[in-house]
Order: sequence, then structure tokens, then C-alpha cells
Amino acid sequence: MKSKADSASPRRERSNLIFRRGGKLEYIRSGDTFRHKNGGPVEELARIISIYADSNNIPHVRFELSLRRNELGVPGGPRILALNSFRERFRERVR
Repeated sequence: MKSKADSASPRRERSNLIFRRGGKLEYIRSGDTFRHKNGGPVEELARIISIYADSNNIPHVRFELSLRRNELGVPGGPRILALNSFRERFRERVR
């Protein structure tokens, strides 16, 4: 007898994703970088590694987090957030 975990579909990797933010469509892809400023001297930078949908078809973003203060960067390591949470936290695209 198979367990529920055995029958779950594997996650589906994507190289890009289009979603709606406010009134406009936004396109994100692997390699894009976004920033979060919390009002203090430290800012968070998130470089997208990949985008995938889990077994419930919920899109997630894998990203490399780094912290920057006065041009000095500290790596924070890889992280995963659901796309909606990622969009709420990292609103500013870094060009």
C-alpha cells in the first residue's frame, strides 16, 4: 500500500513565472534580484534560484538571501517562500 507521500506528484520546476502585482503583470525568472528595506541600515537581497509548484500546485520561490549594510554584504544562504509571501516581502526589483 502506497503512502500519501509516495503518491504525491513531484514538484514542477519552472524557469520563469508571470503574475499580477497591483494592476500590472510582472515577469520573474531565475537570476532576478529583489530587495527588501525595513527602514534601518540593513537591506535584504534575494536572488531567485528557481520557481516551482509543490504537490498542491502552490508556486514557491527558491532564492539566495544576502544581507547588505553600507555596501558590505553577508551571505544568508538559500531560502524558500511561497510566491505570495515572497512578493509581499521583496517588492523592489534590483536592476
